[in-house]
Amino acid sequence: MGWDSVSEPEFAAKGVTVLGKDGFTVFFKSQMYVAPRQNIVVATILAGPATLPGGVVIAMSKRIMWAALEDKGVTSSPDIAPQPLPAAPIPERLYRYAGIYGGVGHSIIRIALDETTNMLATERLENGEFVRGASFEYRSDGRFYAPDNRSYSFARGKDRRKLFQEHVDDRGDVATIAEGIGPGECIDTSGFDGTTWVPHNLRAFDFVTLLFNGIYKTGSVPTLPGVIYLHAGNPGDATPYALSSRYRTRMILQYETDLEELEIISKDGGRVLKVGAFEFIDAESVAPFQQSEQIVIGPGGGNVARKVVSGTAFTSSVPPNGRILIYDEHGETTFDSLFAKDRAALISPGSIIVFIGDPDAVFVAQTT
Repeated sequence: MGWDSVSEPEFAAKGVTVLGKDGFTVFFKSQMYVAPRQNIVVATILAGPATLPGGVVIAMSKRIMWAALEDKGVTSSPDIAPQPLPAAPIPERLYRYAGIYGGVGHSIIRIALDETTNMLATERLENGEFVRGASFEYRSDGRFYAPDNRSYSFARGKDRRKLFQEHVDDRGDVATIAEGIGPGECIDTSGFDGTTWVPHNLRAFDFVTLLFNGIYKTGSVPTLPGVIYLHAGNPGDATPYALSSRYRTRMILQYETDLEELEIISKDGGRVLKVGAFEFIDAESVAPFQQSEQIVIGPGGGNVARKVVSGTAFTSSVPPNGRILIYDEHGETTFDSLFAKDRAALISPGSIIVFIGDPDAVFVAQTT
């Protein structure tokens, strides 16, 4: 699968090459670091339904690596911070790198260069609109600097695509964090524009809902004909794709991980979005929930979704191997019966309730 990093900055500052690779799922977090010249390997695993963030495993692994390196005479004492370099005018040749980039953890950013302030300004695509993000000062060494003193620069890939890179040490090692994207060949994005997608084939034990804490959305990218994005439920995420046909996408990022091609198909008389193994129906096709309703899972086992029209509280029976998910009007997960089977859930108009169960399973539900 490759390495996440081939030069960890804090170790590289001491002249030590350390490679890193992590692996996170819902109930499993791991980190491995390798110092090949010192013959040291550190592997840390946290398993079970722990609430500790992944950063805990990373920090623990680094402490162990430092301890092992110190046994071999490498000290982790901090160096004297160098004096910041003076600001400088942005060279004319760099203005060609302004534009829209994909990456930075499944997001889309717009980069602009301001010659009056010698700053690089970013905007991040959220809910279909670009909002102001971080800014970076250009300095005399040819890099853009963040307030925390991390530095960045532009480059060209072998295919001439624009790259935005972070410098991980002072030896010239870099990590590509975003890559330029341009218009697609097929420009009709109407099939994906402004659409909310509701889970249709989740199973009671699918924990992907915990990794992506919200409902899926697709939309088009302003000023980029033929490019659409997938919002997979986490705040600020927006992964860009080009269209290979009106209803099928192709991946366009070479430096991003965990990508799935998207496709819209017709199924059971409605539109279905396929994202890898998962299927979603158009939220516009979701029927309103009656104040008291018996929900029956069909013979195919597909999820049943209902949209809340009125009410402030929701209760329901949950059959064996059943599960209920509730998303609020903004698409964020507000209830999961996997963790709270025996209490009423708060709801608001516009919420979507998803019933998950085996074929013929029955839910008796009501709103008040």
